[in-house]
Amino acid sequence: MHLRALLLLLTAMLLLLPAAAPAHVAASADRDRDEVFPGYKEEAVPADDCKNTLPVEYCEDYVKANMCKTGYVRTACKKASAVPMAQSQLLLSSVSGVPLQVRQLIWLLYSAMAGAVVWGQRHRTPGWQRAAAVLPIMLVLANFAVAIATAFISNFKLFAWIINRGSLINPTLHFPQFIAIYMLPLTPAERAEDELAVENSEDSVGPAAPGTAAGPPTSTTDDSQAKARRPRGRVHESYSTGYMLVRFFFKAVGLTWVAHVLQAGRLAGVPLLMAQVFSQAMILSISADGLGALVSALLGLRVAPHFDNPYGSTSINDFWSKRWNLVVSNILRACAYDPIMEGRLVRRPGGPFPAFSRLRRLAAVFSVFVLSGLVHEMLFWYQSGRTSPHHLWFWHFVVWGVLNVGENVAKRYARRAGIKLHPVMSALLFQVLLHVMLYIFWFPPLNAMGIMDKGTKSIVLGWGWLEPRLRALAKRHDW
Repeated sequence: MHLRALLLLLTAMLLLLPAAAPAHVAASADRDRDEVFPGYKEEAVPADDCKNTLPVEYCEDYVKANMCKTGYVRTACKKASAVPMAQSQLLLSSVSGVPLQVRQLIWLLYSAMAGAVVWGQRHRTPGWQRAAAVLPIMLVLANFAVAIATAFISNFKLFAWIINRGSLINPTLHFPQFIAIYMLPLTPAERAEDELAVENSEDSVGPAAPGTAAGPPTSTTDDSQAKARRPRGRVHESYSTGYMLVRFFFKAVGLTWVAHVLQAGRLAGVPLLMAQVFSQAMILSISADGLGALVSALLGLRVAPHFDNPYGSTSINDFWSKRWNLVVSNILRACAYDPIMEGRLVRRPGGPFPAFSRLRRLAAVFSVFVLSGLVHEMLFWYQSGRTSPHHLWFWHFVVWGVLNVGENVAKRYARRAGIKLHPVMSALLFQVLLHVMLYIFWFPPLNAMGIMDKGTKSIVLGWGWLEPRLRALAKRHDW
């Protein structure tokens, strides 16, 4: 009860900060926000002058990419001028004079306390009771600009917990493990036999799916029904701590190398695109390996894979469901795909798993991509105070959803016709598609905001700080 009261007090303080903040808070928030989101700086500039907000070279990048016209850039500048306090919606950005590191510490403290409160509410009935217990926590987490990606993942995990789904309902987690899974972008590994037991006891097949003939189901129907029930996200697998550390080391080397290549500014066209794609893959996966190794070593928790060689993907489905950002994939499956497939929002253990039509399954897959697009637009807004130009990030995922559904249908007809591509050819074709999609939808907003350049410079500067210290350490120990 004392912990709960303390959390409520901290929540109230955070919610009241914007109203109590003095007028000079805006300038402090601007400086802090530029620290949080490299490449972004909100300034009140004349409506007809975009150079102070978006450098000329980024404006030119937009025109060269044919993704938008100069008019959009000037419109963005006008918005920046008209709404210099867009960050006022980010509660912790309104803390005047509080350094970024302190605000990050506040986030860690608040998240740990919130996780403890959620742990104490596990007995509550899924649905409205759980929602009422954690809604204040979710509202505050949504405003943690210092950790937007992690805060968004924590909130989606909480929503999944409310509807009795996701990793937080895992009964094998003890208290420290529960806090770690709640706070960090991690998925606990589950035993395959436990999943099969749950499926056999809770998800028996219900009535015939709409659109199917009465009587024994066809083999195609059997395959489709079984495919939707089998474990996804590779949650039954895990990597050892040592293996994750080795991956972390090699990815750190690869990231440092590609950052120096990009910093040199000698790449253009396809080589530049390939280097940027590689850097994005390294940045996202290196943090997953580092956190996974740390939690596995300290808490003895088996962690499911996060990223697994995206360059080996042989299809759209293989990439999104088995190789790329599996933590988010698992969360979106729990929050969107499974409820649509089951026809119920809240999971009720012991109830039958209803049969479904193929159309429902395709609609569930597409809905996951739409939700992902909305979430990424929100993340872009956090970084820039505006949505991506022409909502490119949203359409990026919508188009992937259409392509995924199309691939599913095409594979069905290809199997009937006896057509099968060699895995090497499939992997090459997918990489071409992936790079084209990223070139059209993903990188133009990042390049226009200068985020790629700022990120590259940060990595190079970080290595410049670390390298002499590593050399001194090696010399001291005669390595």
